[in-house]
Amino acid sequence: MFWKIFILASAAILVSSDEGITTSSAFLHTNNPTVDVAFKTIGKYNGKTINDKNYSKTYYMSKHFKSNFPEAKAICKAFDLELATFETLQEMQNFFGTLLKPDHFSSFSIYAHIDGMTTQSASTTDWYWTNSGAKMFYSLSWAPGEPNNGVDKEGCLTVVKLTDKFALNDYPCASNPTQFICQETKQFALFLKHISSKKMFLKIFILTSAALLVSSDEGITTSSAFLHTNSPSFDTAFWIIGQYNGKTINDKNYSKTYYLSKHFKSHWAESKAICKSFDLELATFETLQEQQSFFDKLVKVDHISSTEAHIDGMATVSKSQTDWYWTNSGVKIPYQLLWKAGEPNNARGDEFCLAVNKFDDNSFGMNDYPCSDLPARFICQETKIA
Repeated sequence: MFWKIFILASAAILVSSDEGITTSSAFLHTNNPTVDVAFKTIGKYNGKTINDKNYSKTYYMSKHFKSNFPEAKAICKAFDLELATFETLQEMQNFFGTLLKPDHFSSFSIYAHIDGMTTQSASTTDWYWTNSGAKMFYSLSWAPGEPNNGVDKEGCLTVVKLTDKFALNDYPCASNPTQFICQETKQFALFLKHISSKKMFLKIFILTSAALLVSSDEGITTSSAFLHTNSPSFDTAFWIIGQYNGKTINDKNYSKTYYLSKHFKSHWAESKAICKSFDLELATFETLQEQQSFFDKLVKVDHISSTEAHIDGMATVSKSQTDWYWTNSGVKIPYQLLWKAGEPNNARGDEFCLAVNKFDDNSFGMNDYPCSDLPARFICQETKIA
């Protein structure tokens, strides 16, 4: 529930990129979305915690996302990752050495969020990992003159690229979106030995969580029961707008239920995170037949008054009708999308995300849509494989 509330309370900013996407042949409906679509793998580490437990990590740097601190946490979580931490001084030093590799150094902008947050501005020692609430117990490798609370709001931790090395820097939590680094940890139990108190953990959570703010053509419906239930009802947040039964290109039987957001309008990555918080995923279409069936069902749905709704696709080439991928799996879309006339056109210069568009005659088609502007409704799906 901690993460369901956090993800719902966090917005996400998606920054488009012309950089190519590494694809995966993984089956479309995986439970572990391919991170190669959204992240670059920048290193691995094997070590022992202070409690002598073995663990291994893989670090991922955002390719197409720039965000503030709580947004970065939500996006990592949407991909079953978490913002990066360093359990020991040795791990931190190893990580900085990894970033010096030429291909990593060149793709690193200037700053990248990791998980830390301070309780005392400009302090070199009062820093905590919000993933666990643990206080950092070793000396951090600060950039010269840092931390300095330079804009009087620098309570979060970033890695900063200097001329010939990397170091740490205090950074604004809620403004100045930047890259961020997620991690996947295996064979590792979070050590809570250094948590000073449960109150500190709750304080950090409150500091990192943004207020839930959603907009709707029909107005806002709020519910404290919705925010505090262990099993949020789909009926509270979504309309069921259709079901489908079919076969994948690998001849596997599957069934889907599609859900349209009632009270949420969001950016693409925020939509992905909200779907994830309900154990759903942004909608995809396994086959051309499924896509056509979906549009036929939408014509009969009374609730769709909005013009656009996000689904899962992302482009690697602007204005292309064919260079689109499902980010849930990394699979390139293998059939012709049913585009709205004149689309995709990249009209705003940042239209790299996929949306379903409603026409004046109540028919539907695909449209390329801004990833970080113009929040829209979105469509989630629940998939079952026979």
